Amino acid sequence: MASIMTDGLLSAAPAADPWPRHELGDDSALGLQADEMFARQLDTRFAGEVRGLVTDPATGLASKDPEEALAGIGETTRLLGALKETYLAQAIGPRQKALLEPVIDRRLERAGGDLGRIVEQAASALDDRIVAERLADLARDATLSWQDPTHLRTLGRAAVGELRYQGERKGWDAGRTDTAVRTGLSDLYAGAVEAAIGQDPERAAKLYDHARDVIQPERQAAVERKIERAREERRVTEIVGGLADTPDDPTRRPDLDDYQARAAELTPPDASPEVWAQVARMARIEQARADRAWQATRGRAAASALDWLGENPAAPLMAMPAELRDGLSQEQMEALDRTAMNDGRVVTDRDLYDRLDDLAVRTPEDFAGLDLTQHRLSLGDSDYNRLTKLQQALAEGKSDPTFKRHRLGRLFLAEGLRKANIDPAGPEVRHMRQRLDTLLGAFEVVEGRPPTMADIRGLVSDVLPRAEGDPAEAPPLEAVDAASPPQPSNEAVAAESTGTDPIEAIPPTPPEPEVTQFDDGTRLVTRRGVDTERGKADVTEAYDEQHRIISTDATFADGYRVESRRSYPVEGHWSQVDTVRDSDGNTLGTITTTFDGECATRTVEPTDGAPQTDIRDKDGPVATAQNVSPALAIPFLLEFAAIGAAIIGKAIGDTIARQGTAGVFSGSEMAGPTNGKPGTGHNGPPEPIDEEQPVDKGKSSPWPPFGAPVPPNTLREDEHKAPAVVSPGIPPPEGPNHKKLHAIASWLADKHLQAGTGKYPGADGIDTAIGVRLDPRVGEPAAGRDYLPDHPSHRKGLEGEYGLANDIARHFPDHTVIDFGRKAGQRGPDVISVDRDGEIHFWDSKWRSSDISISPSGRAHQTKQSFEGAREHAECSIQAAMTSGHLLPEAGAKALKNLKSGNMTIVTVGTGSARKGVVEQIVGGERAVVYPERRP
Repeated sequence: MASIMTDGLLSAAPAADPWPRHELGDDSALGLQADEMFARQLDTRFAGEVRGLVTDPATGLASKDPEEALAGIGETTRLLGALKETYLAQAIGPRQKALLEPVIDRRLERAGGDLGRIVEQAASALDDRIVAERLADLARDATLSWQDPTHLRTLGRAAVGELRYQGERKGWDAGRTDTAVRTGLSDLYAGAVEAAIGQDPERAAKLYDHARDVIQPERQAAVERKIERAREERRVTEIVGGLADTPDDPTRRPDLDDYQARAAELTPPDASPEVWAQVARMARIEQARADRAWQATRGRAAASALDWLGENPAAPLMAMPAELRDGLSQEQMEALDRTAMNDGRVVTDRDLYDRLDDLAVRTPEDFAGLDLTQHRLSLGDSDYNRLTKLQQALAEGKSDPTFKRHRLGRLFLAEGLRKANIDPAGPEVRHMRQRLDTLLGAFEVVEGRPPTMADIRGLVSDVLPRAEGDPAEAPPLEAVDAASPPQPSNEAVAAESTGTDPIEAIPPTPPEPEVTQFDDGTRLVTRRGVDTERGKADVTEAYDEQHRIISTDATFADGYRVESRRSYPVEGHWSQVDTVRDSDGNTLGTITTTFDGECATRTVEPTDGAPQTDIRDKDGPVATAQNVSPALAIPFLLEFAAIGAAIIGKAIGDTIARQGTAGVFSGSEMAGPTNGKPGTGHNGPPEPIDEEQPVDKGKSSPWPPFGAPVPPNTLREDEHKAPAVVSPGIPPPEGPNHKKLHAIASWLADKHLQAGTGKYPGADGIDTAIGVRLDPRVGEPAAGRDYLPDHPSHRKGLEGEYGLANDIARHFPDHTVIDFGRKAGQRGPDVISVDRDGEIHFWDSKWRSSDISISPSGRAHQTKQSFEGAREHAECSIQAAMTSGHLLPEAGAKALKNLKSGNMTIVTVGTGSARKGVVEQIVGGERAVVYPERRP
């Protein structure tokens, strides 16, 4: 039919002729093409099923266990044959079958080769497993037969034969076979010796001498250490067993000196220091056990004697069974006589009661561990019941408001007696205590409310004797010192508390310091009645083996407490945290002080206010943008931190003074003398805590009050563009790439690293326990991604290091970060990077919680010791990065050359809330600060 033409449209082509179906005959070209197409389709399906049976990693025979693979060869071969018949049956016509069959045969031939390789690999793996199992079985037999040398030799020959046969099957050369034989034989005999060590170290030593030649050298050292350790442990066990023979004398409690003397008798003179230390430790443990047993025995004897007296009121004491009398100490016998004379009623020994009550006030932990039953014959029913209930409450950690008021009263009374120069052990004091207890007990009945701390002070003032000339109506007992904070007059002391009471008792008279020296070189020093800026305090100081103070606990007469903890992360650096608590143990705030070798930073954080930071260096206070705390909050804390200031203030002041006159502080000055008891000049309490040099009440902490204006002469370099080059007269070294330095300086000037920045946003980042996602280009941190420091300040510092590493990778793509994120206390730069030209950069993160600018005085690695340590660490880090492939060999070789020549850049970066930073260029060992720039 003719097409219809339309204006504006193209004309359509006529329709194609119909498809010639008659041309699909057997001999036509289209028929042949169709058969080939269907044959290829069947071949593709067949190939997929063959893979599923043979080589597929999920379902094929190659994915099976070696033993299972060998067992499945026959079944797989049968399935392949059946698969061929199935697919040939799907062919349509003889021509399709003729086309398909040779293709299938070729695929089956290839599958046969794959099956052969699978069988070979499975057989080899199964053989290795069988050999390993046989060797392990022979080793187990050796550990059980170490007493029989003949059988051990038999087991050794079997192991050698097994390994040589394995070498033959695998085609090993003679050298590899001999190595395998020596290793297997060494493991067998070493395992037998180690099994013998646990049962008989001496016989194990003889077996080791016999088998030493076949045990490899590195294994020999481990076996020898185990033998020596087992000998020492057996020797200690024998000595400790002899301590049980220390006689039990009912007349006296077990004394530690007796156990130490007995241990010295039993310990051979040639014993190692480790043995002596273990014996001394075990002697203390055995003495404590014996003391508890002695108290329990005396307690059972006292209870039994009192029961017998109640059951036999008319019988003479001589009629008491001998086993009961023999179990009583001399004091208990005397108490039993008094009870018998009082018609079986126990009368309280007031001296004993006062001692026990004083123990509960001074050291509740010791009182809670005391067996009160041993004193049953000397404590009346009411007094015994009161003490046992108090002991139970202390042991369970429960709060006892009545005891808290009683304890405060005793503490205030002791302080008042010292001020009045009255002997707390005098006969008139007992009457004062009894009167105070009576007044405290009647207060709530009369007033209708529990007494407050001010009320208790008033009662104590009523109890104390009046000095001559005092008016009849004396005011309540004043605070310990004029610097003491105002006490809340309406706060009831009877409030419940769930924590342990932190109030420590103050001894009656200030004795000489109590020094306890431990075997590991550490010591504990207790000073009573120490004069501080806010009154007297009991101070306990702990020193480490290097004679450095590590903790101080100070308790004031009103129950307030300052707990100071100091750490020394690196040489010349230290940090201290002072926790201020009230008389109920509630935290009022913390004072954190850090010293980084140049600059001392103190941050006061009250629990009910914003923190405030004060910074000092050798030039005096550093001006900072600070948060202003609520009125009186920070001064209140600082008054209670007087003892902490006494501990750290002199150290900071002296250190800064030494820097100003003798150069950079290296850290050695902080360490105290190596002998003598702690005193002035040690890295511990300065003059205010030294009993030989009483404190000058006019002396104050070197820290100025918070909020005070900064003197004009303390203006900072970075804020007023004063000269920043540390070494006057030394120009910037020649040779640095100023374009690179300018890029870093621009980044420091423009970027303010706030907390939380520096995190990598990509999904491919490395998540860490600290919460900062790392850029994958920086790699794993040195301490591992799961490292989480314990101290909050260390966690903040680690956040700054991670953020700094991320920023280096993002802003300086030509740098390769090779080391960062080490554990707290480890030395070296925070981040080390090497650029493509082999130039080394040490990056140091200065985390600050306040908005301050990092100045040249706070730059990193100023001391020779710190700088050399950083170079040594960098050399190891470069070698490791080259070995792992993280750093290109060319850049690494240039970096090592620069390191040896003394060419590098140190970048100190403010992180957290700190701003800017410092760039120091080092060329040929000559150092100069190149940013911030010097200005006339």
